[in-house]
Amino acid sequence: MEKKFKRTTVTSALPYANGPVHIGHLAGVYVPADIYVRYLRLKKEDVLFIGGSDEHGVPITIRAKKEGITPQDVVDRYHTLIKKSFEEFGISFDVYSRTTSPTHHQLASDFFKTLYNKGEFIEKTSEQYYDEEAKTFLADRYITGECPHCHSEGAYGDQCEKFLVGDLFDFWFEYREVVPKGFVRTLGKLAELTDRGVRVVFFTGNHDMWVGDYLARECGLEIHTSPEVMTLSGKKVFIAHGDNMKIDGQPMLKFLNRIFRSRTLRWLFSWGVHPDWALRFGHWWSGRSRKGHGEEAARGASLTEPYTGSSEPHTEPLVEYAREYSRTHAVDLFVFGHMHFPRDCREGRLHVVNLGCWAENPSYAVLDAAGELTLKMPGKTSV
Repeated sequence: MEKKFKRTTVTSALPYANGPVHIGHLAGVYVPADIYVRYLRLKKEDVLFIGGSDEHGVPITIRAKKEGITPQDVVDRYHTLIKKSFEEFGISFDVYSRTTSPTHHQLASDFFKTLYNKGEFIEKTSEQYYDEEAKTFLADRYITGECPHCHSEGAYGDQCEKFLVGDLFDFWFEYREVVPKGFVRTLGKLAELTDRGVRVVFFTGNHDMWVGDYLARECGLEIHTSPEVMTLSGKKVFIAHGDNMKIDGQPMLKFLNRIFRSRTLRWLFSWGVHPDWALRFGHWWSGRSRKGHGEEAARGASLTEPYTGSSEPHTEPLVEYAREYSRTHAVDLFVFGHMHFPRDCREGRLHVVNLGCWAENPSYAVLDAAGELTLKMPGKTSV
């Protein structure tokens, strides 16, 4: 039996007032909420649809500093633009306000005072960096230097995270009591990083999809076996290896994907094949794949150049996947690694980075505190 409510309040995520909303935000967040509200209104129910611009946060002050204007200038510009966009798309908010409004300040203050008077907070004194010239305390994102954990230069003070997007190993298969020999220095370095407090996130690829719990238990890695959308530096970032995307026209590849990802066949393989033979087969299979990519690399030198809109056959399936996904989901950035060729694709608000094979096309991406993603290639001009 459907539960009846006297009234319903519907809210949706508050967009940061440091940039415009795009079609992915609308399709993934605001249109579904609007559809539900319109449904309740058609049923003559008492419903209130409330939204607003989030005008507090470090990304806003960073943009203001970069543009040489005040944070108020930034939020005034983008609040007006965002509100107008919602109106033009027909999103039927009953109230669309901003977190700097007197009403919001008063309500937030009342919540805080009520909790404080009840003794719900723990008070303590802590040290914080202070800029003598600007006469202001500094958020961690304003502080850059050598990371005390991983010793990277230009690191920000509020986080130290490393993301590996698959194919870290040539071949990896875990038995219950056996893991592949070798990789000692790699595993040792990963364990060293996590021991220092560095968050290391590993997205498995097609060469190392058969991971178990060893890397998480012994090396402290955070394992993801499927794509994820994560919020990093105020941006929605879609991260995936990319080996099983846009393969509808490749029936053999789809068939092999189903075989290799089958838990039943994985269990049978672990019980029926001796580790020596399993690893020999795995290295032979990955060698065939690597050889194929090597032949493509000889023909794909131009893929290390900035994207100009021309056909890029090797990475184009992943870019096309990103185009389609962004039409219905609120995503700011895409990061892939499967195709072994570095590429930085920017089309309007779409931004896709594909990382190259470290052995052939060494590259990595850096996401700064302002949410800007940059593809780096040691020894070459960044794109």
